[in-house]
Amino acid sequence: MKFTTSFSIAVFALAKFIMADSQTFGLVSINSGTDLQYASVFVNDGKLVLGHPTGSDLNGTITDAGLLKFSDGKYAVIESDGVMSEGSDTNASKGFEIKDGRLTYIGSSSFFAIKDGNNYNISTKDVTSSTGFVISPRVASGGVASDFSPNESSSKVSTSSKVSTTSKVSNSTESTVSSHKTTTDKTGSTTSHEAEATDSSSSKHSSSTSVSQQTKIVQVEL
Repeated sequence: MKFTTSFSIAVFALAKFIMADSQTFGLVSINSGTDLQYASVFVNDGKLVLGHPTGSDLNGTITDAGLLKFSDGKYAVIESDGVMSEGSDTNASKGFEIKDGRLTYIGSSSFFAIKDGNNYNISTKDVTSSTGFVISPRVASGGVASDFSPNESSSKVSTSSKVSTTSKVSNSTESTVSSHKTTTDKTGSTTSHEAEATDSSSSKHSSSTSVSQQTKIVQVEL
């Protein structure tokens, strides 16, 4: 029973590890009272921008490595000046999470919109004339995506693995001790039987010798 329980925990942990990415979500900006309210994220000339496009907005997923992967197969890249653009997994930026219902980057939920024509470039740095906003990760049902931390996923897998390993060691130890006790009991029982057999044999030999000597004495007297 203990082995079955620990095995189930290990399988469940492995499944979570394999499927460790976050939910898929839309990226919706929040800044009440401005034109940034409920704006969507999309791509314009390789840069991530905010606006109100029709059908070209991106969905995202945070991978177990902390990368923000988009529905077009590309990844979020934070340039040296803080501006967000798209790139491949080889130059993607790490550090994305979902915390308290907000998208965060290196622990901060603050993003900044820089006006560029009819749209806004997205930056992680506050610069002159930029407007701050947060990004709400929305799932298809309209609700907010569940909080997600790549580090938390790794920790859960590690803890479950330890539980499974401990259970297996415990089961192995119990089996070894049980086997040792059985062997000892059998050995003790065998030794006892051997001693009884030896005593019985000695007794029979002594009786036989005594009878033989008495017979000889009777013959001499006659």
